[in-house]
Amino acid sequence: MKLVAVGLIIVAMHSGCQTTPTTPAAKPESFLAQTEIHCKFQLQAKNNQNVVVEASFPNGTDRMSLLVLKRGTGEPVQVIAATVIDNQIIFEPNPHDQLAIKLDGIPRISNFYDSFDEKSASDCVQLFSSSKATPVKPASCNATGTPAEGWYQGGRIIQHSHSCTGDTLTCGMTPTAGWYVQKKTHRVLAKGEKCGWVRETPVCKSGSMATGWHLNDRLIARDDECSYKHMECASTGSKQEGWYVFEQSSPKLLISGACQPGRDEPSRDISYLAH
Repeated sequence: MKLVAVGLIIVAMHSGCQTTPTTPAAKPESFLAQTEIHCKFQLQAKNNQNVVVEASFPNGTDRMSLLVLKRGTGEPVQVIAATVIDNQIIFEPNPHDQLAIKLDGIPRISNFYDSFDEKSASDCVQLFSSSKATPVKPASCNATGTPAEGWYQGGRIIQHSHSCTGDTLTCGMTPTAGWYVQKKTHRVLAKGEKCGWVRETPVCKSGSMATGWHLNDRLIARDDECSYKHMECASTGSKQEGWYVFEQSSPKLLISGACQPGRDEPSRDISYLAH
């Protein structure tokens, strides 16, 4: 599988013009398309080098996936567009390894030797994405700089944390249901401007002029690598207010307990404070 330029991948994922006949098109906004999957695996052909794989489904269906591969060894991030066939995503992180992510039950990653190798499989973390179709109210870091600083959902405390401004918290369902925390990494100011009043968040896409962060029809900032990054408005009310771009570390379970609709309330046990 060839590495495709990020800009072209974004165009392909948004256009939805796929011709692969091996798998029927999924319905828009399927459950899988409301989630993102984070996996970690050792590459045999690379002296057991770890590769982190982030899979998302940005065209609103579960037929096509966008894979982001990170090795953490100074190698550039690799972005691959891959078709979902027979509930699997099969891809090649290098010319010598072939991997697959199996999506039934708990998503898991393993070597692929003509078939999925269950013996070497590792469970992946499946989180709800930040898209509008997601049925989970987002968690936010509130009351910063006070003893009440921490994670809140709809005005209710999830857990106190004195470092939540540097993290994100996302509802996950596998391998354990609960709230997963991720560090914001490589965070930089992309554009300084008043943005606290803006309700929508810029999205990464290819416009008529450039690939980058767009707010409706307005280009906020050029960024050829925005497909695996995130943007937020921060430092509101100060001279540093503006749109900040960041990456995320691998998710770690912070609080177990259901956090999606139709389930019991998430755990409110704050006897162990975050950080």
